[in-house]
Amino acid sequence: MATFGIAMLAFVVLLFVGMPIAISIGMTTAFALFLSDIPVSFIAQLSFSALDSFTYLAIPMFIMAGFVMETGGLSRRIVTNYCHR
Repeated sequence: MATFGIAMLAFVVLLFVGMPIAISIGMTTAFALFLSDIPVSFIAQLSFSALDSFTYLAIPMFIMAGFVMETGGLSRRIVTNYCHR
C-alpha cells in the first residue's frame, strides 16, 4: 500500500510540475516498479512479451498507411472519384 501512495504522490507532483501525462505515467510506473523490488530482467521480459502482438504492430502501420495515402494524394483521388459517380 505504501508503494501505491508514493507512486500516486509522484504522479501528482509530476503533473503539477508540468510534465506531459504520458511521460508522467511512464516515469511513475518505472518508479513504482523500482520500489517494489521486482527484478529488472523480469520487467524487461514481461514488457517484451506484452508488446509482442500483431495488434500492437498493426495499429501504427495502419496509421502510417493512412499518412502515406494522404501525402501521396491517393486518399483525395479515392474520395473525388467516389463522390463524382
